[in-house]
Amino acid sequence: MIDLSIVIPVFQEGHTIQRTIPLLIDRISQPEAIEIIVVDFAESTPLDLPSIIYLNSKKKGRAAQMNYGASKAKGKILYFLHADSFPPEDFDGLIKNEVVRGSEAGSFLMDFDKESRFLKFFAWFTRFSNVLCAGGDQSFFIASPKFKELGGYNEEMNIMEDLDIVKRAKRAVKYTVIKKAKLVTSARKYEANGLVRLQLLFAILHLKYRMGFSQDSMSRFYRKHIVTP
Repeated sequence: MIDLSIVIPVFQEGHTIQRTIPLLIDRISQPEAIEIIVVDFAESTPLDLPSIIYLNSKKKGRAAQMNYGASKAKGKILYFLHADSFPPEDFDGLIKNEVVRGSEAGSFLMDFDKESRFLKFFAWFTRFSNVLCAGGDQSFFIASPKFKELGGYNEEMNIMEDLDIVKRAKRAVKYTVIKKAKLVTSARKYEANGLVRLQLLFAILHLKYRMGFSQDSMSRFYRKHIVTP
């Protein structure tokens, strides 16, 4: 029986995901109860790893890719993870324990893979479940039936889809941030854009989201100002 389905959306991330999968497998405490689903778009990241389920989404966008992966998942719990984020040892056990205790959705406390007081300061705030402190980099777990009840990710959103589902999940179920161990995510986007500059740009995007700016407007802002490494 599959307890936890890990869903990882990718697009042109062959080198990154090839590094992530072995580390991920090494940190699973009960591999027989886990499945790893990598969802690509337009076959941009062809993989030949026997330990994973490789799917190709015909619809563009992370929201669509994650929903497609979830639709094929067998696990009682869904765990959405970015290709450049690394959960802690026994992350599957930590997630299952929280669900058993009544938290049907949540994320991990986060840190970056770069030594920086500036980044550590902002990572500290991920201990709070406030939507302003939430993001896909922290990963996101949710009981499968609740994910279906929520209608999954909003596929009309090509940006801020992770904040949207966290906001809806918090209204529907008990939400927790696991603080016993940290997830480590890549700082490559900060290195490519500048630490302070990128944080300011993210702050502007959050403000635009809260003010109800359109998806097109936010996407144009992102593409114009933020380099994707």
